[in-house]
Amino acid sequence: MGNLYSLNTQQFCNNYIKWDSRLRAFKQNDNSQDNKEGKSKKTIINRQQIRLKNLLLNTQQIAGV
Repeated sequence: MGNLYSLNTQQFCNNYIKWDSRLRAFKQNDNSQDNKEGKSKKTIINRQQIRLKNLLLNTQQIAGV
């Protein structure tokens, strides 16, 4: 059981780092794209909230919550 827990913890951390870096990349791309297109702040915030919600769901799945 101890080994399984540590494996899941390691997997969780690795996936979190992966998702965090992807999220940062998306934000950077979106911000530059949105600035070019002149989209409203509300649109940008809504898109980021959806991404954060998906990130939370993915981390919960990995953690087995």
